[in-house]
Amino acid sequence: MKLSILRYWGSYLKSYRGVAGMNRFLEVICERGWNFALVMEKPPENKTWMNEINTRGAEFVYLPRPKGNFDWKCVLQTYRWCKRLNCDIFHCDNMHTSPLLGAGLAGVPVRIWSKRSMNHVFEAGRTPSLRDKLAVSTRLSCFLATNVLAISDAVKEELVQLAIPASNIITFNNPMSSLNFSKVDRKKARSRLGFGEDDIVVTAVGHSVPVKGWDVLLKAFGEIAGSIERMKLLFVGSCAAPHEKAHFDELTRLITQMGLTNRVTFTGYVDEVTEELRASDIFVLPSRSEGNSNALIEAVCAGLPCVATRVGTAEKFIKHNVNGFLVDREDHHEMARRLLMLGTDDNMRQQMASMSKPPEWVQSPEEHLKSLLDLYENLAAENRNRHSN
Repeated sequence: MKLSILRYWGSYLKSYRGVAGMNRFLEVICERGWNFALVMEKPPENKTWMNEINTRGAEFVYLPRPKGNFDWKCVLQTYRWCKRLNCDIFHCDNMHTSPLLGAGLAGVPVRIWSKRSMNHVFEAGRTPSLRDKLAVSTRLSCFLATNVLAISDAVKEELVQLAIPASNIITFNNPMSSLNFSKVDRKKARSRLGFGEDDIVVTAVGHSVPVKGWDVLLKAFGEIAGSIERMKLLFVGSCAAPHEKAHFDELTRLITQMGLTNRVTFTGYVDEVTEELRASDIFVLPSRSEGNSNALIEAVCAGLPCVATRVGTAEKFIKHNVNGFLVDREDHHEMARRLLMLGTDDNMRQQMASMSKPPEWVQSPEEHLKSLLDLYENLAAENRNRHSN
C-alpha cells in the first residue's frame, strides 16, 4: 500500500541528534515507497544538516507556528498542502486544532493528533475553571482527529475524563534512549563539568520553565545542603530563551538567598546529555507535570537512582524503594528527605543504581519507529476497508 503522509511538526531540527533520528525515519519511509512531507517551523540553524536528509526524497515545508488554536491562515495553508499532496494520512504533532481543521476541510481520511502533555490546568496545579472544564480546543482537536496518540496512560485518562471515546485514543509511549553511556569516561566528564571525584552530583534535565519544577528541587537541595557538603546540584538545559528568562531569574535569586552560588551549576542547552548523566550520581525529575519524560527514560537507561514526582509515566519507571523514590509534586520537604537518604548512604545509591533500567515493555528506537509506521499503514487500511464495504 503506497501512502502519502503529511506530518505537521510544530518545531524544527535543533540538534544533530534530531537530524539523525529524522534521517532514520525518512530512510524507512523510503524503504516502504511512501510519499512524505514534513512541515517545520523553520530550517535548522545549521543549514548543512539538511544536506543529509534532502537526499531521501521527502518534501520539507516551512510554515510559522499557528497564532493560537484558531489561526485561519494556518488552516488555509494546511488545507492547500493536504490537497496538493493528496494526503492519505495527516499527523499533527506538537500543536493542534488549526492544522487539524485544515486537514479536516481537505478531506484527509486519517487524521492523527499526538498529545504529548497534560492540560494546562493540571500543569499549573490549580482548580479547574468552567473554561478549563469545557476545554473547547482539546475537545475540538479530538473530534477532528480520527485517532489521538496519547504519550502516556495519564494523558489518555485525562482525555477520557473529557468524554473523549477511549476507542479513539491509542497510548503511544516514548522509546528507550538511543544514547550510548558506556563510551563516556565518567572521570573526564566530571572534570569537564567542574566536579571532583568525591562530589555527589544531583542532576535535573529540562529547561528553565515553571512546569519543570527546578525551583522545587532547588528548595529541597537548600534544606540539606548544609548536611552534605560534598553534594552539588547540576541543571542541564536551556535558560536563555525569552520564555525561560523570568524563571531563571527567580532561580538565581533563590540560589543567592540560600548562599548556594558555589554549589549549583547550569549548563545551558546541550545537544545530548550523555556526559552530564554519566557524570551524575543521582537524577531528579521535579516536574509539576509530564506526559512521558524523555529525561527520566535517559536517566534510567544511564543506570542512575532517581527521585521523581508522580507525573506522567514516572510510576512505571521508578519502583519506590527499589531503583529510586517517588514523591508528590511540589513536596520539596519529602524530596529533600529522599535526597538526604541517597546522599548519605553510598550503599543505597549503588544498590538502586544496579536496579535502574527501563521496563521490558519499553521499545527500542527502531521498534518504536516500526510501530509508528505500522500504525499508519493499519489505520489507512481500516479506513479503506470501511469505505469499500
